[in-house]
Amino acid sequence: MSGPLVVTSEPLSPGIPVALQIEVTSNCNLRCRMCPLTSGTSSSGISPGDISDATWSQLLPLARRARQVFVSGFGEPFTSLRCLDLLHQLDNEAIRTTLVTNGVALSAKIASVLASMDHLVHINVSIDSPDPGIYRAIRGGSFQRAWRGLANLLEVVDASRVTVSSVAMQANLESLADFPALLATLGVRTYILQGLVDYNAYSGEQRLDGPGDLSAQVARLRSACDSHGVELVLTTPQRTGAELAEPDLAAQRYFRRPGEQDADTRQCMIPWEIPYIDKDGKVFPCCYAGAESQSQLGDVGTTPLADIWVGAAFQEFRHALLSGDTTPPICRSCTLVPIGQHPLRAFRASLVESSLNISSTGRVTVQYQNAGTRTWTAGDAIYIGTATPRDAPSPLAHPSWLSPARACSFSQDQVAPGQVATFTFLTGAQEGAVSQQFQLVAEGVCWIPDTQFTVSGGRDALVAARALLRWYRRYRQKRSYRAALESADLTLREGDGIVTVKVRNSGTATWTAADRVHIGTSRPLDGASPLVHPSWLGDNRTCSFLEEAVRPGETATFRFAVGRAVEHHSQSFQLVVEKLHWLPGTELTISASGVEALAAER
Repeated sequence: MSGPLVVTSEPLSPGIPVALQIEVTSNCNLRCRMCPLTSGTSSSGISPGDISDATWSQLLPLARRARQVFVSGFGEPFTSLRCLDLLHQLDNEAIRTTLVTNGVALSAKIASVLASMDHLVHINVSIDSPDPGIYRAIRGGSFQRAWRGLANLLEVVDASRVTVSSVAMQANLESLADFPALLATLGVRTYILQGLVDYNAYSGEQRLDGPGDLSAQVARLRSACDSHGVELVLTTPQRTGAELAEPDLAAQRYFRRPGEQDADTRQCMIPWEIPYIDKDGKVFPCCYAGAESQSQLGDVGTTPLADIWVGAAFQEFRHALLSGDTTPPICRSCTLVPIGQHPLRAFRASLVESSLNISSTGRVTVQYQNAGTRTWTAGDAIYIGTATPRDAPSPLAHPSWLSPARACSFSQDQVAPGQVATFTFLTGAQEGAVSQQFQLVAEGVCWIPDTQFTVSGGRDALVAARALLRWYRRYRQKRSYRAALESADLTLREGDGIVTVKVRNSGTATWTAADRVHIGTSRPLDGASPLVHPSWLGDNRTCSFLEEAVRPGETATFRFAVGRAVEHHSQSFQLVVEKLHWLPGTELTISASGVEALAAER
């Protein structure tokens, strides 16, 4: 080791997004028939234009923290004269950037500028067919111009940074088998077949579950890619496979609306990971919502993006997505994501911050409480993985790791809901300053929010000092919120019940509505309650306090109803300051026999 290492925690989501998706313009040089700009539904397409300096400046602070940006909207980035300048700003900030372009405006000069950007890690060029007639019918432009732009790019940019994509549709699928041979002549290594998003009527007509056997055409395309050394990547492999081979399964898993037949929802993680910001600064949970101008969750012109990301509107949207009966309308109409139980019902975790430790020999220990509904076993593959960016090989990797991007799994045989899992791994030798972020991942299912921690240090003492400062500020904030349970009672009436809880504010902070002090379900934390009542804030949050403000030493009153299931079920509750911590000494259990305070503190 070249210097001491420090391990600290900092919540990733919703505290920090995985990346930002930013639309820099809503102008375009093509008229793609499946695009929301063409159909006029896009949030920013009503008044085409470029992102303003004021809006861009509001995005940079959170972009610096996320360290990854997707420059991808519904306009063509290079119709904006400012695009290169914005890309340079991201590059100078060492922010990993992905750019999506149709290639039509990619001149040799622009390509040369892009080649000079060290942190422009991925450029995708969208070309929907190698057949000029089919390309024009779909995109309303010239295949030759797009092809020339791609050639300009690959003359100066390493092929490992460039991909080409096509949207899979009935109109172009047969022609795509001729594409790999052409792509190979330019050195393209990866070809992406994108799933079709139902943006408009044309998109709906072009789905692959239509008449005719289209699976043979995909087989021809795959064979052509293999023959010419081009990797074929499907963005929605399960949906595409179901469309082609099992249309009934596709209809059941993708094309019906959640909640119509059962309580399943869209199994989407995007609202926990990547916000979409259009060129006007409007913030949406995803680009599909922006395409339909639905579920706007904020505007950076009036509220900082970091505050929008953790704000009430975003949190309510996330919570609604967890259940079929509350699935937001925009998610009901989406067809890219399958329907089923949301992954965060089964896989949730809470970092036990007091467990974070690194020994003088470089051994890291961290614990998580299983806050989901599923018992973790070895078969679930719950790992500590590298984050920001995800899956990148770590400079701290040790020969004992599962891989350069996966440190370890938990040490217990199994971890039931409510129990604590222990993860221990060694860090390898490192030179100079290092800073590696880690996050809990259920392999092949989801990255688990609110589980990130950082190992930092090396010769640059400032890195470690900053990490310690972040930890200390959060620790000090937690210390300011303390509470003591004074009384609690249950009054039954015709099967339902009314619970009244009085809690003394024993900390140093004055509680207001902005602090979001709630009574939440515990054992397991955040579990959906059988006692849920329509008046609750959610299925694991009952209410906030009745008073406008509760100063230190004063008493807060919480009053909420419980459903008829109280006759047959019990439920534990605890006071929580949202996104900060659960308050010890405030836990109680409600059952038909009344309310019992729990002595054990968490």
